[in-house]
Amino acid sequence: MATHARTTSLPESAMLVLAAFRTRALCATAIANRVERATGGAVRLGPATVDTILTELLRRRFLRAAGAAGRLTCYAITGRGRDALQAAGRAAALVDAPDECGDAPDERNDAPDECGADRPARRRLCYRLRPCAPTDMDGLAAWFSAMAEKGLFFQRDWGLAAGFARGVPRAVRYRLTPMRNRPHETWSFTPDPDAEQLSLFRSCGWQPAGSYGWFHVYRTDDPAARELHTDPAVLALALPPVMRRVAINHLLLPLLLLCFLLLRLLDGDRGCLLAAVEIGPVPLLLVFASLLFAVLRGLLDLCSLRLRQSRLRRGTPDAGRRRGRLAALLGRGVVLYGLTLACVVLRMCLPGRETPLARYADALPFASLRTLMGEDAVCLPPEPYDAGPVGELREWGNLLAPRCIEYAEQADVILPDGAAGNGALYLRYYRLADPWLAERLFGELYRFDRKRYEGFATLEAPPVTGVDEVAAYVRIAGAPALLLRQGSVVLQAELVFSGGGETPPLERWAPLLAQSLAE
Repeated sequence: MATHARTTSLPESAMLVLAAFRTRALCATAIANRVERATGGAVRLGPATVDTILTELLRRRFLRAAGAAGRLTCYAITGRGRDALQAAGRAAALVDAPDECGDAPDERNDAPDECGADRPARRRLCYRLRPCAPTDMDGLAAWFSAMAEKGLFFQRDWGLAAGFARGVPRAVRYRLTPMRNRPHETWSFTPDPDAEQLSLFRSCGWQPAGSYGWFHVYRTDDPAARELHTDPAVLALALPPVMRRVAINHLLLPLLLLCFLLLRLLDGDRGCLLAAVEIGPVPLLLVFASLLFAVLRGLLDLCSLRLRQSRLRRGTPDAGRRRGRLAALLGRGVVLYGLTLACVVLRMCLPGRETPLARYADALPFASLRTLMGEDAVCLPPEPYDAGPVGELREWGNLLAPRCIEYAEQADVILPDGAAGNGALYLRYYRLADPWLAERLFGELYRFDRKRYEGFATLEAPPVTGVDEVAAYVRIAGAPALLLRQGSVVLQAELVFSGGGETPPLERWAPLLAQSLAE
């Protein structure tokens, strides 16, 4: 019963191939002719059909390697295979025929490649966008054949496009066949067809033309060459490896990345709102839109392959060209969003325009270092500067935060008690579009610093008025940091003083900074 259950999913042509091994070992190139003669020409197997059947029979251990005949491997039926034939009740009395698996080279094997498959890779190619889904085998084959009639011959895969070499226009048939898994492996493909597969295809007049996506591409100039796939049910057996790859690469990975970004966005401890404020909401929206498009495209490709597989098993013609065009459109949308995202992120990630403080003419919405050090302190530009405040300022804005400022100022400070040292003020100013965003950003900045700095220590908040929230803490080197929120404005400041005196206490400069926000 178990053997019969294993054979019920095999098509009739696969059982005929298995029956061909009942009396002798055969190589791949002899199977099609033997089955054709045994059935009186009623069954003509294409090379891709034979290759798929052999792969499936070897996977089920109905066949085994039984030596070599020249460059080809001969296969023999196993005990499990004989039991499968007997349990399935198939007629296995094929006529005896001479063994055709000799090492005589096929005259077409060494024929020159007139369609450009063997031309040097340095030849300049022209690229055309793909008009169908990457999983539409018939659509891709028809496209390559139509391009050959225009003098463009397929050379290489290029994502949403394909590279073509120019030549003399003529009729060339292209066909695609799914890549096989490596032996004893489930997830890795063979990037190139092996020598035995090439010999099988070339013996029927088909030459390799490269690969596209998860498929090998073959072409022929002979209009009488038999089709690669002659049994739809056998072609359905070759689709599961491609379906697994599509499910992982085109659906599962984008979906996991989308869920990861959503979780990061909902978790305020990781600074996602801060990244959105500093980078801008447009790149984030483009990221989510591109991932959503990728998930939709992967889902559509997978559903299209499953529907195609079910139609092939029933032997009905495939009718998925409309879905293929929609998948191609979604694929182009993913790339369009990806290119736009790359441009925006590149623009955002490039170093911003930093303006020296001495050249900044606009009024600052917060107090400067001179104000915070006190009226009695003397602030001089550090050597070798001789005039104006020293430091840099970077200003930007977006939909979430119309005005953001990153501020850094340094000066040589002489305190009222005569102590001298170097003072520095590091400040970030965010004016957000809504007080709710400011409240969320305030908490996110605090939690982000608490997790990021090992020496983080909370300080008692100084008594300040005119602000909605205040927090004080130490991040590094004992320098106090202050975090303020007033309405839709969030301010993060750190005052550092190094020298002979003590750092001005937080209780003295925090009210000055809060007062500057109120003004």
